[in-house]
Amino acid sequence: MHNLHCPECGQRLVQRAGRYEVPARPHPVYVGEVGTLLCPARHPLPDREALYAHRDELGVPWQAPVREVAPPR
Repeated sequence: MHNLHCPECGQRLVQRAGRYEVPARPHPVYVGEVGTLLCPARHPLPDREALYAHRDELGVPWQAPVREVAPPR
C-alpha cells in the first residue's frame, strides 16, 4: 500500500483493499480500492497528489506493511 498519512493529525490512512492470490507470488497481493482512503480520525483529506507530497515531506517509505483489520464502523 502507499503509506500515506493524514496531513492534519499524522495518522496513517486506511484503505479498503481486495486480496488476490497470484500464482507466481508466495503471498497474496493487496490492491487498494480507489476512493476509499480514510483518516482514522475522520479528517477531510486533500487530493492524492497532495497526500503523496506530504509523504515525501515526512520522508517515510513509499510502501508500508499491510495488515488485515475489521472494517470501520
